[in-house]
Amino acid sequence: MDSFKTRIYISIFISCLTVGIILLAIVRSIYKYQKRYRQLQHDYFNTEDQLLQKERKRIAGDFHDELGAMLTLTHRQVEAAILDPSASDDLLVKAKHNLLQAIKRMGEIIRDLDNSQLLPYGLHTAISHFIAQFLEVTDLQINYRYAVTRALPADFAAHIYYIIHELLHNMLQHAAANTVFLHLKEQKGHLYIYYRDNGQGIKNTNQPTHHKGRGLHNLSGRTQFLAGRMQLRTTSSGTSYFFEIPLPANY
Repeated sequence: MDSFKTRIYISIFISCLTVGIILLAIVRSIYKYQKRYRQLQHDYFNTEDQLLQKERKRIAGDFHDELGAMLTLTHRQVEAAILDPSASDDLLVKAKHNLLQAIKRMGEIIRDLDNSQLLPYGLHTAISHFIAQFLEVTDLQINYRYAVTRALPADFAAHIYYIIHELLHNMLQHAAANTVFLHLKEQKGHLYIYYRDNGQGIKNTNQPTHHKGRGLHNLSGRTQFLAGRMQLRTTSSGTSYFFEIPLPANY
């Protein structure tokens, strides 16, 4: 009887130990995943912060170089009109024109800062317009398909637009391709993006992400930020990307 109880206790002990090891392995995996996810978010936000700082400098430059000079000139025109009533009509017409230009330019700068205004006619139209600009200045053949049934939320659509923008920009700078396939498809709560070109490929893709270039780093960062996954395949005859990104819960 004692021997039987001993075997039972040993069996229970082994079972508890096995369950404990499994639970420990699961907790460790979750911890490693969360640590990696936090690092990816940290890298992404660092990249976004650097881009934001550059954008702030650009906008400050726009205000200083364009609006500052224009408003200073307008102030001088109004002053001159006050001092010389005989020339006031002509000067005030010029001042009015400058103010209208300043208002228009300020609106453009504000729109640049607002994601909701980035794609006023939707993602499909924005991508089509961007591709049309490419076709005006290159001999590219771009096969573009868009199979998303509903309008995407503004912030989510902005990230997707920047991904497409980065793909085409990288291709134009580095790939020397003449044919591009770009397909976007919605299926079972996910957005799928397939891109392929016939360029010269990407070298040294086995290096860590931060050694691969800012463009690839940004693509990876945006995808991780959207809780998606990105696959890259590159050879001497071209490069292909595959993105699987979950659609927002409120979509």
